[in-house]
Amino acid sequence: MRWSRRLVTLLAVPALIAALMSPQALAGGLPDYNTKVCGNGWVTIRSAETYFRVYNDDFGGYTCITAEHYHVDFAITAARGHGFHAYPNVSSGWESSRYTCTGHRGSCFDYPVQVKHDGNPVTSMAGWLAPGHYDFSYDVWMNRTDAHPLQDNGAEIMIWLAHPGIREAVQRKVVIDGIPWYVTSWVAHRNGKTWRLLIYYAVHQHSSVHGLRLNDFFREAERHGEISANYWLTGIDAGFELVSGGLHDNIHSFSLTGLPEKL
Repeated sequence: MRWSRRLVTLLAVPALIAALMSPQALAGGLPDYNTKVCGNGWVTIRSAETYFRVYNDDFGGYTCITAEHYHVDFAITAARGHGFHAYPNVSSGWESSRYTCTGHRGSCFDYPVQVKHDGNPVTSMAGWLAPGHYDFSYDVWMNRTDAHPLQDNGAEIMIWLAHPGIREAVQRKVVIDGIPWYVTSWVAHRNGKTWRLLIYYAVHQHSSVHGLRLNDFFREAERHGEISANYWLTGIDAGFELVSGGLHDNIHSFSLTGLPEKL
């Protein structure tokens, strides 16, 4: 965690320490290390890399997260829903008609960007997996045009690193970045829109991944005619899609690099 402090005299140091340790430290612009969000809500990440926000996407259950303003991480502190009811996530790009980047020109990824011009997006992530039924995953959205609608109409590519208690059909098996994946796909419908949903789910459960190249998944899907290189990449999210349980799931390390940035 990083923030600016004014210089204080030696005599003022004990008072400053006491203030930082007290609940009142959350007021007046000092760092809020434990921001709690229940239901739909956002946490802005105030770091040098301002590409991301944390979004508690709660769509039917009662889910709470605790996040930090100065680190790209979060933990699930309440998870009481059943069925697919929430997807708390680290959000990059357009999600729920909101552009998640809070930086200035020159410090934001250039969403939307055509898949064939998306650079070399590479991601790493580590989490802690609690008991329950859920997927620990990336959720990548694509639209057929360069718009940023509430619902994309191109494709949704989910990459499940772990999926305790969830089983899907297997249409093919592939190896990407040295990891074996099962793949399933169908056409999804919502809000009058249709799009191709692709799920790559790891044959073996993983609580972390390092240096995963997203373009390898895109090229594999292109070879099967399931997405187009002309689609526009609108957002890349990473989190836990909850079915039941998952209390204390957390992401404690996350990075995403290689996408074009705004000029």
